[in-house]
Amino acid sequence: MEVNRRADLILLKANPLEDIANVQQRAGVMVRGVWMTEEENQQRLEEITEAVRAD
Repeated sequence: MEVNRRADLILLKANPLEDIANVQQRAGVMVRGVWMTEEENQQRLEEITEAVRAD
């Protein structure tokens, strides 16, 4: 483990150890040190999908 390294994480609304399906209940994600709500994350994923389809 190194100090000052960025970490990505997923914040869930329910415990995936109780039911693996709980990984679908995301509250948000942190990517490269930037927090995104689940709504922001979904919007970004839609933008990426549209861009890929346009190519």
